[in-house]
Amino acid sequence: MARSIVVLLVLAAVFGLVLSLVRESLTAPLRINPHVHIDPSETYHIDVWVSLPTIPRRETYVQAVEKAVAVFTATWTSITVVTNFVPQPFLAAQLRAAKAEGKPPDVLVNSTRGRANYGALQVPLGLYLQGNEGEQWPQAIVAQLSVDGIIANLPIGYCFRVFAGNPNLFRAAGLEVERYARAGWTWDEFFATVDKLSDSTSRRLALTNVDLPLLLGVAASSGEPTPFDEGGRLLWSMTELQAMGDIVNRLAATLGRESLTAADEDALARFLSGQVGLIGPLSPELARWVALTAQKRGLTPSILPMPFVGSTPVVDIAAVSVALFRQAAFRGNRHTRAAAELAIFLSGALPPVLATHLALLAPAPGQDGLLHLNNHSVHAAYADLTLAPAAPHATYWETATGQPPWEESLYPAWQSLVAGELTAHAFAVAAHAALSQLARP
Repeated sequence: MARSIVVLLVLAAVFGLVLSLVRESLTAPLRINPHVHIDPSETYHIDVWVSLPTIPRRETYVQAVEKAVAVFTATWTSITVVTNFVPQPFLAAQLRAAKAEGKPPDVLVNSTRGRANYGALQVPLGLYLQGNEGEQWPQAIVAQLSVDGIIANLPIGYCFRVFAGNPNLFRAAGLEVERYARAGWTWDEFFATVDKLSDSTSRRLALTNVDLPLLLGVAASSGEPTPFDEGGRLLWSMTELQAMGDIVNRLAATLGRESLTAADEDALARFLSGQVGLIGPLSPELARWVALTAQKRGLTPSILPMPFVGSTPVVDIAAVSVALFRQAAFRGNRHTRAAAELAIFLSGALPPVLATHLALLAPAPGQDGLLHLNNHSVHAAYADLTLAPAAPHATYWETATGQPPWEESLYPAWQSLVAGELTAHAFAVAAHAALSQLARP
């Protein structure tokens, strides 16, 4: 009996040690040595996942990314790269499954608004930056890309939402569109502008979408793009949610409730013909199309950021980034270094690709973001990275749990608010209850 007990105790101790080692392998990414050098006599096989957005002519985007990777492998001949393009709608689920198996890709290129924190198997790319390289980005962008004070991902572009204004109609109404384009504007200034642009027979504002794009834009311009922190704690208060509801009700009072509940199919045509002075919110792709189409008709529209909530200017800019991972069965420091070299290379090679194919702002070290549109100032507020929210647009908590995105849970209450079925206060109550169900208990 005593011998059996001893055996059981030994087995328990061994089992506990194994669990401890496994846990350590999964939760100690900072123990990786970033100072090792790649051995040219070894061959490194790097797996890369690239999120594939739903865009026209996706094959040209794929070719551009593959060309960038080919340039890297031509230089680093001991490194072979396998690139997998994952449709954006399936990326989160596939990455979660791969991480659960301990086999995430070595490098992830996320071409949409992402998060900084991907969990335990992520390796902070900031470990591989030299000297003051991390100081090339404004603090707001560093905050979006950092986890526990360390830069986790490197930016390859920036998403944004904007309004386009007709400068001719602004000037005719005695408005200085350039001031708002340079410095941003509050929602009060936005509504005052719409009132001055309009006359007794027409409203000179056209909304392209009051569904999720408006909800996400309002949230980002409050400085807190997501309702949760990394640990799942609910950040948004009833006051903040009611402020969102008040904005929708002011839009309804300005345009009429029916304008919010029915799609304005002629909005773009009316803006391009000079009937509408302000249109939005616009995605990067739509903003580029509007600007280029208007320029062909002799009009250079002013690009204005989303109005901000509160007294501190905040612009709806979200970093798009490249991330680095290791596997649960660690493949060695030199392998991770090889993957890091690829990620760092892509952070410099892919911005022009994303600017060209996705119309994103391209990061330019030491400067403001640059948007590939003709005749647009790089000093405009919508492209001012220093005004971006100093927080990620998504958190680890939101995706690690496998729950639906928070905006989907909030959408029924948002729809009822837009339809006039809920007051701003009732919306805040319903939204807070829905978000509380997703938050950490």
